[in-house]
Amino acid sequence: MVCLKGYVYLARGRGQSWLGFTHDPALDLTLLGPEGLEVLISLTPSLPIGIALFILQELRMSMPGDGPVRSSALTRKLAGLWNGFSRRIGWGLFPVPEADQGQETTEGATGDDAQRRRGRWWPWAAAEKTTPPSSMAGDRELSRLSSRTAHLLKRFGYAPLLTSGFPLHVFRPTGETGPGYRLEDIRHLAECLEGRLLFTAELEKAIAEREREGGVNRNFPIGQLEDLLQILALAGAVEIFPSILLNSPDDARCVRCGQSGRISVSRCVRCGREQCYYCEDCLPMGEARLCRPLYGLAGDEEWLDRWQSELLPWLTGAADGGGRTGGDKPRRPDAQREDVPLRGPRLAFPLNRMQETASLRLVEWLHAGAAVTDRPVGNGGDGRASTEQRFSANGALVWAACGAGKTEVSFAAISQVLGRGGRVLFAVPRKDVVLELAPRIQQAFPGERIVSLYGGSAEKFGHSRLVVATTHQAIRFYRTFDLVVLDEADAFPYQGSAMLYHAVSRARKRDGRIIFMTATPERQMKQAVQEKRLTLVTIPARHHGYPLPVPRIILEKEWRWQRERMMFPEELLRFLHRSVEGEFAQVFLFVPSVFLAQQVGESLKAATRMPPFNDFKGAWVEYSHSRDPDREAKRQRFSRQLFPLFVTTSIMERGITVPRANVVVLFAENERVYDERTLVQMAGRSGRSTERPYGEVWFMGTRVTAAMQEAVDTIHWLNEQARREGFLRPAEEAREAN
Repeated sequence: MVCLKGYVYLARGRGQSWLGFTHDPALDLTLLGPEGLEVLISLTPSLPIGIALFILQELRMSMPGDGPVRSSALTRKLAGLWNGFSRRIGWGLFPVPEADQGQETTEGATGDDAQRRRGRWWPWAAAEKTTPPSSMAGDRELSRLSSRTAHLLKRFGYAPLLTSGFPLHVFRPTGETGPGYRLEDIRHLAECLEGRLLFTAELEKAIAEREREGGVNRNFPIGQLEDLLQILALAGAVEIFPSILLNSPDDARCVRCGQSGRISVSRCVRCGREQCYYCEDCLPMGEARLCRPLYGLAGDEEWLDRWQSELLPWLTGAADGGGRTGGDKPRRPDAQREDVPLRGPRLAFPLNRMQETASLRLVEWLHAGAAVTDRPVGNGGDGRASTEQRFSANGALVWAACGAGKTEVSFAAISQVLGRGGRVLFAVPRKDVVLELAPRIQQAFPGERIVSLYGGSAEKFGHSRLVVATTHQAIRFYRTFDLVVLDEADAFPYQGSAMLYHAVSRARKRDGRIIFMTATPERQMKQAVQEKRLTLVTIPARHHGYPLPVPRIILEKEWRWQRERMMFPEELLRFLHRSVEGEFAQVFLFVPSVFLAQQVGESLKAATRMPPFNDFKGAWVEYSHSRDPDREAKRQRFSRQLFPLFVTTSIMERGITVPRANVVVLFAENERVYDERTLVQMAGRSGRSTERPYGEVWFMGTRVTAAMQEAVDTIHWLNEQARREGFLRPAEEAREAN
């Protein structure tokens, strides 16, 4: 892990000033010199980036209101915007707002447009100033900044070395020749970082991976990496964040995952501080620390496309070190060009009428007017995503019945985005789904390079227009995808994880679209649809066109036990017997806990050795739960129909299909485990195949809960929706056809 320490400085020239942060004051002075900034004064000792940027932001926020011009109402308003905005853009590459910002500055251009052309770093105080005082003691601006800095440093335990405060170091041009930087290296670095948010070590791996991918040894100067990133930051392309952002010395938030609830403190051997914040939430993805930098290059700002017209002129003027850079004219490599002809989608099976209708609706939604630019999700690079922001006008919800075949429905929309040069992320909650899904998507889009990302994947940083990844991997992307398709949006671990909400949202471009696909949308999604914040596309019936099995609610006065054995109701035993020996069906028996999985499983093994069951030896009953090391083997054995009765917790509510299945949910009154969506998913295991498109589902409990009733109502609603749209066959035909 690389720690970044540096200085907060004040750079000055005639009529302008600039507050910045750097690990190398001489480098910044060299780069800012051509812009008329002649002197650089370090205001702090070398500090961990998190502390330095907090001080920098506090100093910048203190600048407005100083003087008659900045005290105007307009300026105070702009300053307020700046105060909020500056907390999410690293070390403040945007300028302090000026009184004339937003007004027409040149013909047909606003202040923002002009600012973009100049770069983010442009100094404040464009108004004429007098020549800086010859002595630092008489410099009121410098004295005030120095005093404010000393006060802030004391809050972090830094004691001044002098009675007058911390020493100020002045850097002036020396005329000495520094190290040379090759433009091709700067360009290659930008290509590797585009659309990503990475730690230094991850960026080094990305560079190495790109070199292996291209089969070319570029001899990239890793030793110059910090310098090159600083150059790109001053040019306005790269944003530098502390991994942990300080709102105050005692209030921190993780920039990487957006969370503030599990920020802890420990001694840090890298920065040397006794108290250095780190984030426990995203720790498995790499340690985010107060002293560890994150580098981002937003994929929707098209810096590589603007290279020739904007970046290159600035770089050749400021960074070529007297013509040492060579002035090449690089182009985006063919492997990364976005105008590669598209082939696909080629589906392995034709869509049925329902799927085709849903597919067309998604394409229409994609083309419906100009995309509405979302508010920055989670305050952009460092904040948290609210529910309202997650479900915005740029989203669509594909609400499909369990087993309806929703994945292929999104392929036409994906094709549209790829066809116009965009990028697509297909995100799923789990690794096994990535492994299963990537070949299907590759088959649908032949010739298109698919990058698969998951924990343990060999490739992590390859460039592709179409990426299939777990939601965890989205944490390394930064505003780069035109379309995100989030499958199983209600499933663990994505569901309920603010960190993953944040990561997936930030991976999308600011005007990008997102498709949520699920059979059981959460309540907030439904509310967003009602409020027209999400576009709804439904697939209310399965591919075979028969209605979803509607659960029966079976009430029991009590659950009876005898010597730790469950005494099953006679009605249940008859149902199991009829299912297995009469209909040759398999039965899922869901229970709400690990303990009950063991107890009910053992009890059922004993019960099936007794009449009315014939010659059951107990091996026909298996049970499993989250702590069972053999659960995956049992899942596969049940899928291969090697035993008929499977007692399980909710771990089997998704991702398993058997052709002839009935379902029993025991202890269905347990509201802590069984919500409406869980019950719908469990019921969805039944009647999925063409071989047996019907089935029976029982919810057994001591009372009827709201979740049980809502699940039944939801299934009724889907069947009715399918019937109204003419997608449904009569249920009686299913048994007759079978």
